[in-house]
Amino acid sequence: MILLGLLLAMLGRDVGPDIPTPDLPEMQASCEADGGALFAGRTGAYQCFLPQMDEGQACTTALDCDGYCVGGDVPQANSCSRYAVGPGCTTLLNDTGEESTICVD
Repeated sequence: MILLGLLLAMLGRDVGPDIPTPDLPEMQASCEADGGALFAGRTGAYQCFLPQMDEGQACTTALDCDGYCVGGDVPQANSCSRYAVGPGCTTLLNDTGEESTICVD
């Protein structure tokens, strides 16, 4: 299907609606002005991640944090996350304190 789309595009045929490209400098400036960080996912979509008020606070379950309670074997384990969700894969503690791994694009 992708090859067909590329072939049609090369032949000058319309393959679908135009998707607007974000103004990245403006998007980044707006995100940083709010104290956030702009990340691109694997699909190329950009998202602004804003820090949580309880970042770094000790936790034992997800209920202790605005974002999530970091789990796993990392230095920040058992502390509240910097972001409500973050890009990539993260081990976290769920509502009962058990470890789960989530992946966010």
